[in-house]
Amino acid sequence: MAKLSATQAKIVKGKVQGKTGRQIGLEVYPNAKPESSSVLVSRELNKVNVQEALQSEFEKQGITIEAIVRPIKDGLTASKTVIIGKEEDAFADEVPDHSIRLKASGMAAQFLGIGKTQAEGGIHFHQHIESQKDKYGI
Repeated sequence: MAKLSATQAKIVKGKVQGKTGRQIGLEVYPNAKPESSSVLVSRELNKVNVQEALQSEFEKQGITIEAIVRPIKDGLTASKTVIIGKEEDAFADEVPDHSIRLKASGMAAQFLGIGKTQAEGGIHFHQHIESQKDKYGI
């Protein structure tokens, strides 16, 4: 992994702490206009060495793509128990929980960048697949 500058390390630390680009920008670039500082942070976040450092930090905390996707995957097949009938003739049945499934579908679409242009942050599958190949030696 490439070395980070002091500024890049502060940006990574801020992002891992959950700060917005604007918040980080105001801390890292105190003399810049807020809009300019956000743009500067965004540029740094797009650099390969910063992306690698972020991924490494998130993985140390258990925040992986698999951990993010797992609950969405579970939600896509969610079911619920309903009671059918009254009193002594009643029985329980498992049925699809469409409310949860629809929420999970929306989250999956958002995660995959469906409906977004590449400039708006849609996932670049080729880059992701290549990085996974390199990571796992495939």
